[in-house]
Amino acid sequence: MAPEPNSATNSLYLLVIEDDQDTRANLGDILRMDGHVVALYSSIAEALQHAEWPKIDVLIIDRNLPDGRAETWIPQLKQIASQMDIVVVTAYADLDSSIQALRERVADYLIKPINPEGLLASLHAIRRTRVIGREGIRRPSFGHVRGDHLGPSSQRKYRTLQPFPRRT
Repeated sequence: MAPEPNSATNSLYLLVIEDDQDTRANLGDILRMDGHVVALYSSIAEALQHAEWPKIDVLIIDRNLPDGRAETWIPQLKQIASQMDIVVVTAYADLDSSIQALRERVADYLIKPINPEGLLASLHAIRRTRVIGREGIRRPSFGHVRGDHLGPSSQRKYRTLQPFPRRT
C-alpha cells in the first residue's frame, strides 16, 4: 500500500505509466523530490492490475505504450478513475494527437524530453485547481456593478447613469 498524499504539503498521488525504464525512473525521482506519492508502471495492463485507482490524483501517461496509444485508453481510464487529471507525455507530437488530447480534456500535453520545471508547474496548477474545486468557488458578488457598494450620494449619481434605451 502506498503512503497517503499530504494536503498540508500539497502532495498529490501520481500514477506514471511510461515504458522507457530510464524515463520512468527519472520521473519518479523528480516527482518524489517534489513531495508527491508516486506509483510507477511500464504499461497500462500492469497499472490496471496494481494501481489504487480511486486514490489517484494525476495520471502521467506516455502517449505511445506497448499496449496502445494513450488517446485510445483515456476514455476507459477516466471511467475507472473519474477524479483524476491526466497529463500526456510524448516524443512524437503532432497536431492531430494534440487536438485529440484536448478533446479528451487532458490537463496537459508535454513533449519529451520532459522539462522537470514545466512538469512540476503543470502539477502545481492541477493542485491549485483541485483545491479550489474541493473548497468550492465562492460566487462573485455583482453588487459593485449595480452600485450597491457606493454611498448614498454616489448611488443617486450612479442611478442617473442609466443605459440609453435601445433603438428599435
